[in-house]
Amino acid sequence: MGGSAPDAGLIDFSTALTALMRGFPSDTFAGRHAALVNIEYRVPLARPQRGPGTWPLFVQALHAAGFADVGQVWTKSFRASDAKASFGAEFSADTVLGFNLPITASVGAAWGHDGSGNVPDHTRFYLRLGNTY
Repeated sequence: MGGSAPDAGLIDFSTALTALMRGFPSDTFAGRHAALVNIEYRVPLARPQRGPGTWPLFVQALHAAGFADVGQVWTKSFRASDAKASFGAEFSADTVLGFNLPITASVGAAWGHDGSGNVPDHTRFYLRLGNTY
């Protein structure tokens, strides 16, 4: 668990561990069991629906989001006091590249806190390219 890569869907009960814990580097935490909650509130900023000149880039929408990620991984016993949390904000642009390839570009910052104290509290900045979930 850890990192800013998006999950495959809104609700996912697969055996692959969910990774979206934006305040930490990718794959920072591991265990046999995991619990994770992601809460995000998006605010639309603009819907330009245009591109720059004749370039094959079309900006559909701009939006901002505030989020909180709270989770825990464990192997032997669950301890709520060891929970990990991250809080932050991001700015995203929904674009169409090359006339038919939808891409969402996001830039954000997240502050991460490890309740167990194994990883020091810190702020991470990230850039993410991919599809909106």
